[in-house]
Amino acid sequence: MNNTISDHLIAYLLSCRSLTIYRQILWWRLKKRLDTAKQKNFRQNLYRLNKKGAIKINGNLIHLNKKVLTNYTKRNNLVTIKKYPIKTEEILISFDIPEDKKKIREWLRRQIKYWNFKMVQKSLWSGFGPVPKDFKEKLKELGVEKNIKIFKLNKKL
Repeated sequence: MNNTISDHLIAYLLSCRSLTIYRQILWWRLKKRLDTAKQKNFRQNLYRLNKKGAIKINGNLIHLNKKVLTNYTKRNNLVTIKKYPIKTEEILISFDIPEDKKKIREWLRRQIKYWNFKMVQKSLWSGFGPVPKDFKEKLKELGVEKNIKIFKLNKKL
């Protein structure tokens, strides 16, 4: 967030041509605007959680619904598959996951990095495999198995 023209004008008029006071006024106005933005974001998050039934707000008290919260966090967190691929053959993983499934794409990149694959491009990785069956099952569960291709490499040129 940057200061607006009106912020500069107010700071100039109130600073009496003192550069130190001018900067302090600009900083104070910027900090005040950031604080209100953070408060607004916090209130929006509370509203969303209340609407989903994860919390219940009674005045100043907030009651948590643990059952809904655990289900909500399980759906949004993707777990890393711990098995290392058996390093027998060199493979290439290519994927094209849509923007609306950004969390799945980020999980996939973390998973591939975890297995020490090297990035050729953002959506093209090379390493040793084959990948575990758990991985392929997880891709089917997430609904992105059609967006991922796994190739075996015979020789490099």
